[in-house]
Amino acid sequence: MDLTNLPFPRTLDNCNPLSLRIYKKNMDEKLIDGGKAVCEKLDKLNNKNSSINNADWLLSENSICYLSPENEKIKVFQFSDWAVNCHLGNFIKKRKGLSCIRIYRINNPYEDNSYLFLRTLDKTNDSVEHYDLFVENGKELNIAQTYSLFIGNKESSINSYNLPTRGGLEICRPFSIKVVEEEFEEEPLDGGAGKIKELDSKIFDIMISKGIKPNWRNAEADWVITDKAIFYINPVIKEVYPFSFEEWILVFGRNRAYGLNKSFAALNIVSRTDKENYYTLKTSNVAQQNISYIFSKFEK
Repeated sequence: MDLTNLPFPRTLDNCNPLSLRIYKKNMDEKLIDGGKAVCEKLDKLNNKNSSINNADWLLSENSICYLSPENEKIKVFQFSDWAVNCHLGNFIKKRKGLSCIRIYRINNPYEDNSYLFLRTLDKTNDSVEHYDLFVENGKELNIAQTYSLFIGNKESSINSYNLPTRGGLEICRPFSIKVVEEEFEEEPLDGGAGKIKELDSKIFDIMISKGIKPNWRNAEADWVITDKAIFYINPVIKEVYPFSFEEWILVFGRNRAYGLNKSFAALNIVSRTDKENYYTLKTSNVAQQNISYIFSKFEK
């Protein structure tokens, strides 16, 4: 595995020395990265106060661990048994300076586990064991890339693209995937939750006209990218806005992170014939690595 060039600087030096000793005692894997973390569910199990930020996460090429040095506890998430998702959209309440990753139990890392992830979003169904881990903004990129490399043996057209980070298609609603595959006859490579202000306004008006009361869940749109286009889709009212790469270009700004948490990023979808005609798509930082990579392959 090539883990020499991580997207974000390593911060192992910020970890509690006791956490490193606990890890060395229990694990025989070389550390890649680590830092401060919060996981309320594990803190509760460990009888730890989550407001005291002295827990650590430690990452290897095969696992991610959560350590509580004050009571010498370690929780190991082997990637062969647990999946990692960084594309959580508005499903998780944001925290200042932190990004959330969801870790959920799976049976086989090389199978499609999207249905298990979707179950974790159902608050009335606790059938899938899962944990929300909050890490410093930017560190989710390192975690996502490492997990993506672990899954690299999965044989699919998606991995033939060697995406920089593991995709977030499992967070998209089924209609969004189906409409791209069946109506446009294209194969989705990645996707997730996104926002385009102008199109969200149209979606809002259409909902009102249909007697639907918009809220943050039913008005949220999915973005889906293929090797030929990027789509903006609201599955509730079945509105689809396609942007073919033959007609639109994607422009990534140098300072693209935004928001108090700096956990999101913006790109412009610009008409090739009229530079004044463009839309700004806001997604997670993790997602934009894949979007940029896929579009660059089309341009070549």
